[in-house]
Amino acid sequence: MDNLIKTTQVRLASYNVLFGNWAEPERIGEMFKPYQLDVIGFSEVPGGDWTERVGRILGMEYTYVGE
Repeated sequence: MDNLIKTTQVRLASYNVLFGNWAEPERIGEMFKPYQLDVIGFSEVPGGDWTERVGRILGMEYTYVGE
């Protein structure tokens, strides 16, 4: 049965944008690049396309902004 077990690695991060409002979204994206993350959870994000801009820098296919 041991050979039936498969593992999957998912890299996650969270980041409070208000705390790091010193940088543009592109700069935040560059900061996260070395970590090769699968998912990033942002809190206190300003309006507009902020999350999408970070995702573009990281080559992420999807971005989602909750309410």
